[in-house]
Amino acid sequence: MIRATRMAMTYAEAVAAVAARERFGMRPGLERTEAILSRLGHPERAFPVVHVAGTNGKGGTAAAIAAILQTAGLRVGLFTSPHLSSPTERVAIDGRPLPEPEFARVVAETLSAAAQVEEVRPELGPATQFELYTAAGFLAFARAGVEAVVVEVGLGGRLDATNVVSPEVSVITPIGLDHTEVLGSTLVAIAGEKAAIIKPGAAAVIAPQATEAAMVIEERLRQVGTVDAVWVTEEPTASVAPSALTASEARSEGAAQTPTYGRWTVEVRETSWEGTTFTVKENRQGIELRIPLAGAHQGVNGAVAAAAVLAWTRRQGRLGKAGEPWSAIREGLERVQWPGRLETVAFAPRVVLDGAHNPSAARALARALQVLRPSRPLIIVYGTLAAKDWPAVLGEILPLSDGFVATRPRHPRSRPASPEELVGYVRASGLRLPSGWVAAHDPERAVEQALTLAGPQGTVLVCGSLYLVGDVRPLWRQEWKTYAKKMNQVERVGG
Repeated sequence: MIRATRMAMTYAEAVAAVAARERFGMRPGLERTEAILSRLGHPERAFPVVHVAGTNGKGGTAAAIAAILQTAGLRVGLFTSPHLSSPTERVAIDGRPLPEPEFARVVAETLSAAAQVEEVRPELGPATQFELYTAAGFLAFARAGVEAVVVEVGLGGRLDATNVVSPEVSVITPIGLDHTEVLGSTLVAIAGEKAAIIKPGAAAVIAPQATEAAMVIEERLRQVGTVDAVWVTEEPTASVAPSALTASEARSEGAAQTPTYGRWTVEVRETSWEGTTFTVKENRQGIELRIPLAGAHQGVNGAVAAAAVLAWTRRQGRLGKAGEPWSAIREGLERVQWPGRLETVAFAPRVVLDGAHNPSAARALARALQVLRPSRPLIIVYGTLAAKDWPAVLGEILPLSDGFVATRPRHPRSRPASPEELVGYVRASGLRLPSGWVAAHDPERAVEQALTLAGPQGTVLVCGSLYLVGDVRPLWRQEWKTYAKKMNQVERVGG
């Protein structure tokens, strides 16, 4: 039973109250979240979950899974972070962010529960902003009676607040180096944190991984006894997918069942600003799919999402009202929108927003730009948090640019990198940028300067941080409602 605690708040008051918790920073651990959820009547147990962790692509993959499940006729919750324009984006039901009055209600109840926990268990310390939004999201989903929830991990996995769930399917997207100050400085350490969302009894879907990460994930599968797992690899240059245990090895390890790990390959056929076409193969049988997102990496995300939905179907024995899962997969992927990821928001010049903020994401962005061939001059507007490995990011994207405008995201808690320091790095790099470089502390001013440098025939790329994307995206009035409108204008399969 979900308990209700009456505590009236307006939407603005609720957001301000949670934002005030930012001063507590990030404090990994599950005890506070579990205690709050206990006070709320354990809403996280009211629905089956697909849990998605990884370094890059986890948000887009989660959105794709949710779109497919919704297309199949299920009532679907989607929990993601961070938000671009409004905190309500973090808690979406059937493609629509939670209405502000309902968002305020569940946040108020969660704050009340957190206050009670802080009173009776002061040793746990105060709840963080992310823990409160996580618990409030679960409460909203339980109240709405959703049939499935897709949950994106916030940071890491093992000690992330979302890891209180017992998922039906655990998904690991590509792992790279990010948040090393919290998760560890090696792929092995980071993979260990993220693989911890794979729970006993759950199915697992693993995206293409580097060798070190793949070995850690396979060891986790063995430890928890996972017998239903799918490894997705890329073609034509296949990424690592360790061999499944043979029957004899499984018996020698004392496994109760022989693992039945599946193998999928994904080959990207074509990518443009309008979307990406790719083929997935299992046992040499290929199925062509399309996702309306730019960049070959989105084809990989789409393949992983498709594999996760099929794993869901095996577990649940059904896929909503859809009689044939691939119909829902095909139509669901066609509906996906994921703002701020190689998203074109304007033309003449083309303005593209991308949240790439770590070296592996910047590498994928650079590969995409080489294929998409944006019109020149290409002016990059870049801003990032000081703690990020921004020299490595700039090393990936700067060689493709004609001009550079350094700015700073307006993040209330984390210190941004200095625009002057960024410009100094570019100047010292020796790269020849015909359109030059400049520092502009105000993001809107930075965009204005970039538009002037690009001219109507060029391209402006805003990147470096999702916080920066969120700062400038309202300039083109491309709110999250675009996604909700598209999702709800299309008939559901079998609906």
